[in-house]
Amino acid sequence: MKHRGTAKKRILPVRADQALPPAGEKLMAGDSEIGEILCAYGSEGFALVRLDRLDQAKASLSIANIPAIVTIPEWLDA
Repeated sequence: MKHRGTAKKRILPVRADQALPPAGEKLMAGDSEIGEILCAYGSEGFALVRLDRLDQAKASLSIANIPAIVTIPEWLDA
């Protein structure tokens, strides 16, 4: 009951300097999986991301060895 109503995952925008791989690829922080690509169009897309793992990520993010940036909108009270 302590964590009831708190989302552990959110759909967040992701972008890269080159075209992102198709849906299903893993979003990685070093060797740790923190999410999965849901859709991509060119260098932008959306990923389902574990918020707790994103907060703890010390390494840079990548998708299929492509450096990526996950943006957390201001209105998201994570």
